[in-house]
Amino acid sequence: MYAIHAVRRVAVLCGAGAILLAGTTAYANDLQPTIAGCDLQGGCPAPAAATASPAASAAISWAQAQTGSTAWDGLCLRFVTEAYDAAGINIRPLGDNYSAVRYWNSYAGARYTDAAPPAGAVVFWDADSWNADGHVAISLGDGTAISSEERSTTGVHTFAIADRNATKPYLGYVIVG
Repeated sequence: MYAIHAVRRVAVLCGAGAILLAGTTAYANDLQPTIAGCDLQGGCPAPAAATASPAASAAISWAQAQTGSTAWDGLCLRFVTEAYDAAGINIRPLGDNYSAVRYWNSYAGARYTDAAPPAGAVVFWDADSWNADGHVAISLGDGTAISSEERSTTGVHTFAIADRNATKPYLGYVIVG
């Protein structure tokens, strides 16, 4: 394993680089990629509006075909990963016992914190006193999202992101595929 040392300076590499604070040691496999304009907490400027990728469209179609099913109640992250699996994109977290919050906190790519996720974005809410795992859904791009059980609604359903944000702590979204 190769060590990267920074002595009396801060090394910042843009694009696929990493931020390394002075006096720290990091191993190559520990470095997180940085995106120009992102802050150290992972918040990035909103991406330019675009149409959903073919994979995002396929994931949305699969998710919408599950409307009403209670098979994923309590399994929102599994629901989202299976939607992307059906679209041919593996977004499964590494390891077991993953929750929406742990996925968000460990995501190595760009994380966006504005409240207008594009179609196909994977949207996250933080843990609260009712749910220690947080929640995750797929944005439909029109201010709504689709997911499994959340709040008092069971089964796969569509809901307004703003309504959930009014009662649950919003984290942001990631764009996959």
